Amino acid sequence: MNNRLRRILATGWNRGWLLIKNAAFSKLELFGLISGPAVLLFFASQRSGTVAGTGVELSLLMITGGVAMSAAMEALVSTPGMIGTDREDGTLLRLRGTPDGMPAYLLGRFIHIVARAVAAAILMLLAGRMFFDSPLPQTPERWLTLAWVLVLGIAATVPLGAVLGSLLPSARAAVLLQLPVYAVIMLSGIFTPFTALPKDLQYVIEVFPVKWMAQGMRSALLPDQMLAVESGHSWQRPLVALVLVAWAVLGAWAAPRLMMRVARKESGSKLAARQDAATQRGAL
Repeated sequence: MNNRLRRILATGWNRGWLLIKNAAFSKLELFGLISGPAVLLFFASQRSGTVAGTGVELSLLMITGGVAMSAAMEALVSTPGMIGTDREDGTLLRLRGTPDGMPAYLLGRFIHIVARAVAAAILMLLAGRMFFDSPLPQTPERWLTLAWVLVLGIAATVPLGAVLGSLLPSARAAVLLQLPVYAVIMLSGIFTPFTALPKDLQYVIEVFPVKWMAQGMRSALLPDQMLAVESGHSWQRPLVALVLVAWAVLGAWAAPRLMMRVARKESGSKLAARQDAATQRGAL
C-alpha cells in the first residue's frame, strides 16, 4: 500500500468516525434515524394480504424494502444535503488546498452513511421480527448476502448522491431531489413486485443501482417463493454484485473530480456573501 492511499484511508476513517460520534450525540440525527423505520413499520402494519402467486405477506415485502429504502434515502437525499451544507460553510473550500482531501472527505461520508444505514437496518429488522414475526436471514450465506448488498449498495449510491449534491445551488435545494428519488425508489420493486411494471419502464429503472440493491435485499431476507415474481425467476446475485460494483467504481472515479471542480469555483468572497445572505435571512 503506497503512502498516498494509506493517507487517504487514515484521514477518511478519522473523518468518518468523527461524524459517527457527533451523530450519536445529536438528538436531531437520532430522531431522524428512528423516525424513518417507525414510519415504514406503521405503513407495513396497514398492509394485508400476500404478493400474488407467492404466498409472501405484503407487510414482509414492505419491511424488506424498507431496509433498502433507508439506505437509498441516506445516500441520495441526506448526502447531497450534507455536501451542500459543507460547501456553504466553507468545508469544500478548505479541502481544495488539502492533499487528497476530497477522496478522504468522500470516504468519511461513506463510512458515516454505512453506519447510519446499518443502524436503520438493524432497527427495521428487529422491529419487524418483534411486531410482524418477519424472518431474519436463515443461513450464513444469506447473512453474508445482506452484508455485501448493503455495503455495495451504499458504495454505489453515495458517490451518486455526492455528484447530485455538488450540482445543487444550495443545501436547501436538496429537497428538490426528494420527489425524483422517491419515484425511482418506489419503482424499484421496494414495495411492489418489480415485474408488475411495464417492460419499457423496467428497462429504465434497471439502469439505476437502487433496483439492484432492493433485489439483493429481497434475496437475503425473503423466501424463494418470491422468485415467481422476480426478473427471470432468479435472484441474479452475480448480476446484482456486478451492477453495484460498476456504479461504485464509476462513482469513486467521477465524484471526487466533479467535487474538486466545484471547490475550485469557490472563493472566500463567495463564502462571505452566502454567510451574509444567511445572516440576513435569519434576521428576517
